[in-house]
Amino acid sequence: SSGINAEYGELNCVETLLHILQDYTDHTAKQLTSELLRQLCSLEHVKEQVKVFDGIPLCLSVLHEADLILQFNIVSIVERLSTDNDSSNDIRELGGIPLLITLIQDQCSKRKVSNNFNENVEEVEENGITSPIVTVERYDSIKLQTGCCAALTQLSLNDTNAQNIVHSNGVYILGKLILPTSSVVEDPEEEELLEMLQKSALRALRFLFSMERNRQLFKRLFPTELFEMFIDVGHYITDIEAYKSMLHYINNSTEEVHNKIKCRIHNTNQHRAPIFYVGQYAVLEHLGSGAFGSVFKVKKTSGVNDEATTLAMKEIPLQHPAFGATLRERSQCIGDILNETNIIKEQLRHPNIVRYYKTFKEQSKLYIVMQHIDGAPLSEHFSSLREKGLSFSEDRIW
Repeated sequence: SSGINAEYGELNCVETLLHILQDYTDHTAKQLTSELLRQLCSLEHVKEQVKVFDGIPLCLSVLHEADLILQFNIVSIVERLSTDNDSSNDIRELGGIPLLITLIQDQCSKRKVSNNFNENVEEVEENGITSPIVTVERYDSIKLQTGCCAALTQLSLNDTNAQNIVHSNGVYILGKLILPTSSVVEDPEEEELLEMLQKSALRALRFLFSMERNRQLFKRLFPTELFEMFIDVGHYITDIEAYKSMLHYINNSTEEVHNKIKCRIHNTNQHRAPIFYVGQYAVLEHLGSGAFGSVFKVKKTSGVNDEATTLAMKEIPLQHPAFGATLRERSQCIGDILNETNIIKEQLRHPNIVRYYKTFKEQSKLYIVMQHIDGAPLSEHFSSLREKGLSFSEDRIW
């Protein structure tokens, strides 16, 4: 109860609990400790103590242990800690968001293997009835994924975190959870857990959609009727039952609708094959178009290049009137552009100025490769704060 939690919270036992999580090897002791700490993290001063005693990096390191109950408790602790903006930032900077997404993905893979290879599942017999010993483990696996969805939902209230989730392929990973399982689920408890997972994934996606710059992505994700229901939920609605109508629509749709949603979810996968290639650059996504041409998100396919680094490549048709009316005028204009971008590349370097890397011609188009800046315009930050009922603090301005 809240009264008992408050009494335990006054004992200043947080440092001891963190010590057990870090140094003990007994699984039961660590499970019980994490459960107690999860309960205590409903208290603000306990969450502050966890932060003071470096509990955030410790909790994230414990998530690497192969213990579903322990992982679930730690994920719940992370969710509660992330209600504090400083702790939320710390979780992101320490790599917590990709770790949560990986946990979801790993459990999907394990359950798929379990479904496909039932002959490898050891069975026990009790009162003449056989049942797989992995039943409880499957429950814990689903609960862990649901907990990860809840933690990502809370973290996404921070706009920088929301972008980090999107860039960590979170829309694709969460999107796969909203579809019903391909196999028939006869266990009522498992069915209930899976439905809770679907609703939790839908809520996490809806919170991500609430950030203005992500909205175009979601317009391509859902069929019209489902997208209208998605909109109607409203921004930052935590009540899980608000997503029940969407769950009912998805679970009672035809296979054709399921395949359509599945295909659209697949198209959000950031690790899918490139759309096409231009020279030594793989084109991953069309970012937008303007009066002079289009901009694409790309990766370099040869030479020294961080695989995680994306670049922005602007494509301009050489026939554009701005280059001139005659061949001579176009050649001179293109030459001037090449010279100017080379000067910018070599001499103009500042953390607040976009870097230029390369300009080249390919067939009948001019390409300018530059730094890809992730982030939202200031106007979107203001819109997001207004929707959350928050204000832009003076400390943040300075």
